[in-house]
Amino acid sequence: MRYPDATVSSPGLLLWTAIVLVVAFAVPYVCADRLDLPRGAYVAVLTLASVGLWAEAVVWTGLSVSEVLSWHWLAGLVLAPVVALVPSAGITRMPVTRVRHGGQLAGALSWDAGIYGIAEGLLLSALPAFLAWNWVVALGLDGWVDTLARWAAPLAFSILVIVIHHVGYPEFRHPLGLAQASFACGILTLGYLITGSVWTPTLGHVLLHAAAVVKGNALPPHSTGARHTVTAP
Repeated sequence: MRYPDATVSSPGLLLWTAIVLVVAFAVPYVCADRLDLPRGAYVAVLTLASVGLWAEAVVWTGLSVSEVLSWHWLAGLVLAPVVALVPSAGITRMPVTRVRHGGQLAGALSWDAGIYGIAEGLLLSALPAFLAWNWVVALGLDGWVDTLARWAAPLAFSILVIVIHHVGYPEFRHPLGLAQASFACGILTLGYLITGSVWTPTLGHVLLHAAAVVKGNALPPHSTGARHTVTAP
C-alpha cells in the first residue's frame, strides 16, 4: 500500500476527522430521518457532500484530484469486482423487496447504483482511509509499528465512519444492521488499502449497489418513509 506524497498538519487532520464524522452522520439523519427527502433528492445531497468533501480534502493535502484519480487506477479497477464479490453475494441471498424492470431498472442502475455508489464509496472508504493514512505518516512511526498502523488506522477510522453514517438511517439502528454494513463496506476499504486506488472502493460500492438493485433489494433510505429493516448497505 502506498499513496502519493502529501504534506499535512496534525491540527488540520483533527479538524478534517471531525468534519467527516459530522457530515457522515448529519446527511442521513437530517435528510433521510428528519426531513424524509425523496430518494432522488437525498442521493443528490449525499453526492454533493461526499464528492465535495473528498475533493477538498485531497487539495488540502497538497495533491490534485487528477493525481489521486490516476494513482494505480488499473489495479483499482481490477480489484474492485473482487472485493465487491463477497458482500454482493450476501445481498443476493436477502429477500426481494423492490423489483424493477425496463426503464425503472436502468434508472436505478444509473442513479442508485452509479451515483449513490460513488458517493458512499468516497465518503465511507476512500476519504476516511486517506485521512487516517496521512495521520500515521504525520506521526513518523518506525518499523513494524508504522506498517501495522498504516493498515489498522485507516480500516478502523473507515469502520467508525461507516457505523456513524448508518446510525443516521432509522433502518440501521440495531447491532445486526450496523455489523452487516461495517463488514460489507469494510471489505471495500480493505481493497483501497491494498491498491491505494480510489477506484477500488468507489467502483466496488457501485457494484455492491448494482447487485442490490438487480436483485430487488431496497437501498436506504426507504422512499416510503417506513421504518422497516433495510436489506442492503
